Amino acid sequence: MSLKVEIRNGNNESIVGRFELRGKHASAHGISDEKNVSPLILDRSGSTLQRPTDVAGAAVDDVLDGRSRPVVLILHGYWGHKDYLYQKALAKALVYPSFRFDCRSNGESSHPERSNDIYEVLADDVDDLNLVIDVLIHRGWRIFAIVAHSRGAPITFRCLFKRPYICRFFVNVAGRFNSSTGFTALHSGVREAIEKQGYYEQIDTLKNGASKTVRLTAKTEELWKQWDIENIPQFKLLPRTLPILTIHGTDDALVPVADAADFASNLPNSALHIIRGGDHFFMNEHANVVIRTTIDWLHEQTTSISSFYRAHCITPPIIGAGRSRIGKEKAGKGGNPSSLVDGVQNFRDFGGYPVRDGRIVRWEYLYRCGSLSNITELGKKQLQALGITHTIDLRSSQEVDRYPSPPIQSVERVACPVFVDQDCSPAELAKQWMLYTVGGHGFAEAYMSICEGGSKAYVMYLRHLIRTKQPAVLHCTAGKDRTGVFAALLLKFLEVDDDIIFRDFALTEVLLSWSDAELQELVQFSNGALTLEGARNVLSARPEAMQLFFEKFAEVFRTVENYYEHTLGLSRNEMLEIRELLVVEAHKTCPPLPAKLRALL
Repeated sequence: MSLKVEIRNGNNESIVGRFELRGKHASAHGISDEKNVSPLILDRSGSTLQRPTDVAGAAVDDVLDGRSRPVVLILHGYWGHKDYLYQKALAKALVYPSFRFDCRSNGESSHPERSNDIYEVLADDVDDLNLVIDVLIHRGWRIFAIVAHSRGAPITFRCLFKRPYICRFFVNVAGRFNSSTGFTALHSGVREAIEKQGYYEQIDTLKNGASKTVRLTAKTEELWKQWDIENIPQFKLLPRTLPILTIHGTDDALVPVADAADFASNLPNSALHIIRGGDHFFMNEHANVVIRTTIDWLHEQTTSISSFYRAHCITPPIIGAGRSRIGKEKAGKGGNPSSLVDGVQNFRDFGGYPVRDGRIVRWEYLYRCGSLSNITELGKKQLQALGITHTIDLRSSQEVDRYPSPPIQSVERVACPVFVDQDCSPAELAKQWMLYTVGGHGFAEAYMSICEGGSKAYVMYLRHLIRTKQPAVLHCTAGKDRTGVFAALLLKFLEVDDDIIFRDFALTEVLLSWSDAELQELVQFSNGALTLEGARNVLSARPEAMQLFFEKFAEVFRTVENYYEHTLGLSRNEMLEIRELLVVEAHKTCPPLPAKLRALL
């Protein structure tokens, strides 16, 4: 389904675009591609000025109600428009809804009174992109990715310099990095004409299907240099959590392929795909390569654990160590020298993730880990250096009695047992673990019992955060199941994307990576109730397990807000306090480690 959308900016100008919904996203509105639907017209606040109607005049459901769904923005280059080159085909090939639009100097958005100087309007194009983003967010959409061609790339970079968490992914197609050599390369004889008569003119026949005279002057060259990406200091400050793919053709005569290499080597989280034989416009078979490469890369970014780890595990010393053995206290002391908290397994900050409106989950506030029973004296100092004032212990009284957490000066232990009187005998634990041996559906059942049976513990944790407004570490024994469920539901409530939550959960498996000897230890502890493969499943933390749990959770509770209000008993004001406390503006990327902690590592 394709719907024409006009966004009016309040200056008698409109940004005209096409909203593309595919598959299940289109069927939700009951509109087919065959229907002739009038435009949806919005004002700059996102409010509807004119609802779309079909040929019979019947009002159509408003397709721009996002309901927290992802949307991909598609930007054209200078000579282009929303349906030029591969843009329309890309929109139809994406599995996500998309919005491709004409900037005010192009296509259906063109306005005759606007400047003919091609670079004088670049700042206006940035305003156009920001307006589109604001309107879509207001209507409930998540900006999932931006795909920008040629001039669209520096426009997007300028937007991202100020709003680095506004989208999850960026695909830079044939964008220019170094403008110093680009001005004369674009237009043969430009400098000679400017020196001789003060300007250079060319006839542009690609805008809006009509011819247009474009004038280039010495001022144009100065404006061009201001858009030189390599000279903008914010460029290297883009967060590692923003993966960027650069696609470039070897035969690009307008933007040299060396610019693509500069992007790849200077961006903190970058991938590069060079298309052999591709020119600046990627016509014919090269258009299909651009489309396929973009789709495959977005899929890899939303499913790969290694890509997620590369993007979100920003500080190397997040990996916990001193892994405790099943059924007995770990002998020895110390741990991995790269551990953030010595002697503690699976320790990490689960803040920093982007939320729907371009803000992030607060850093240095939400920590999670496994048992603290093996923390060393060095680890205690490291915990204190992080500013942590409380540990939230989700273990049962039997677990605590068997493996007590040692006292830590200035750090208070708060008992929030999910299962108050859990039997920790080998036989009983083996029975409980059997759910984890039958795959993802078993995990979903077990996790439902955690969120249903552990509601008192969960509300204690949330109200503790509200009351103390101090950093705390949430933990159980391995930091996987009870801790994982609580952390996942909190991130979901804060509007972090599901694929991030699933892979944040899966980081536990990356960080623990049990050996065969340790798995055999669990088999022996279960008195033969578990096989080696069953033990491997028990200790796994796979994204599909959390996904199945979310599906089952939605069947029972519908939303996390509903669960918080009706099961946990949180008030609307308390939920608002949680969001205000934990969702912050993205003033910086990953904060540096405190000086006290750096001295201890």
